[in-house]
Amino acid sequence: MRRFISAIILSTFLLGTLAAQTTGKGVGVIIGEPTGISLKVWQTATTAIDGGLAWSFGSNSKLHFHADYLIHNKNVLKDPNYIFYYGPGVRLRMGDDNRLGVRGVLGVNYFFQSAPLDMFLEIVPILDLLPGTYLSFNAGVGLRYFF
Repeated sequence: MRRFISAIILSTFLLGTLAAQTTGKGVGVIIGEPTGISLKVWQTATTAIDGGLAWSFGSNSKLHFHADYLIHNKNVLKDPNYIFYYGPGVRLRMGDDNRLGVRGVLGVNYFFQSAPLDMFLEIVPILDLLPGTYLSFNAGVGLRYFF
């Protein structure tokens, strides 16, 4: 009987954590250009706000902050564990040459079945608008824990 109750409690916990991957808040890391902390807050079942505070390790090191509005499309990829996402965002880069610009995010999320984790890969074209117009790209892979 004790094992049965333990199994019920464990499965309830796991089912709750699976649902938490498309709800709630996630915090983790992003590795790439730039590298740092990644945050994600789900707004609806298909939209989220994503943010990052990171450091660029290029020749001119810079602090990087971004915020994106993400739209998730579950129909693009056939595997339910993978979800394509895209959306607009803003980026502030502070260093020797401060820049403010807009971003366009394209990415793929992988949702783990047995843990409240997601893994992501994204490519981000950036159009800096201040102090001048510059086109650049960011890319990264990351992992977040949802609670």
